[in-house]
Amino acid sequence: MYSKMESDIEPHVLTSKYADKERQHLLVQSIVHTSKMPNKSMAPKLIEALNFWFKLPNDKLDKVINIFRLIQATNNTIIDVSENAMARNGKSTANSVYSLADALNSSYYCCFLILERLRDLENFEAVKFGNEYFLDSSKGYGLETYWRDNIICPSEEEYVRMGTLKTGSVIRIVIKLMQLLSGNKKDLTKLTNSLAQFFHIYDDYVSLHAMDDYLLNKNGTDMISEGKFSFPMVHAICTKPNDVQLLNILRQKTKEEELIKYCLKLLEKFGSLEYTKQILKNLKEEAEKEMKQMEENPHMKKIFEDILSKLKIN
Repeated sequence: MYSKMESDIEPHVLTSKYADKERQHLLVQSIVHTSKMPNKSMAPKLIEALNFWFKLPNDKLDKVINIFRLIQATNNTIIDVSENAMARNGKSTANSVYSLADALNSSYYCCFLILERLRDLENFEAVKFGNEYFLDSSKGYGLETYWRDNIICPSEEEYVRMGTLKTGSVIRIVIKLMQLLSGNKKDLTKLTNSLAQFFHIYDDYVSLHAMDDYLLNKNGTDMISEGKFSFPMVHAICTKPNDVQLLNILRQKTKEEELIKYCLKLLEKFGSLEYTKQILKNLKEEAEKEMKQMEENPHMKKIFEDILSKLKIN
């Protein structure tokens, strides 16, 4: 495994040629803090699997990884700020350690650093990809926030489209940058969208099934206590429109153990968890169909096998 994937963001990535070199570290302390927190993202493994196709040399792969890690840390910091989260995976968030203002300013600053790192690639297409990423990501998070704050349940189609924007924005820019640096010109739009939908829905499912750890440790947040809609929740509410229990539970943003357990039982009763697993299986098959145009990739195959094994999907 490429060890770079597990390293911290390198100092030069957080350095702008336009900033005061002596004080610049003060501007990124919140992002650095977030980058060092435990992360359950599948993205690092996905990047390594993708490089089986693109075959980027280490120096070019480093550039993509550095940009990805900066995007990931900035994204997570913005999410923690927007949700006023005090913990992420059991560790104190940047906005709780430093301040809300510092975390917010660091996030804005690093958005421009991302564009600066893209400009360093000396290809206008890279900067264009960055603009597309920021627009798509903002659209996705904006829709998710709107539905949460107004307790409006989207349709399944609307929710999937949101996930393609939100989660897909990161996967899209990574794949496009790897293509740009490798010269690979194959159209991977359908594969990118299938991967985006798969990993977004997978994250939703895993978040709900991490409830046992949450209930035992009380040191994290989850979609139910945040009042967020998830794919299983959307399916349950849309298939049982006359049952308002789930909407009422989300409205409360509860942290009560018994109510959270009851919510999970409703999702199971309405068949939404099994339905989600079937959708994941379908998306995996769609992705595999698209991958046939590429060289057979044992790393990508293993990612899907490991995930489906954990979810007990044949």
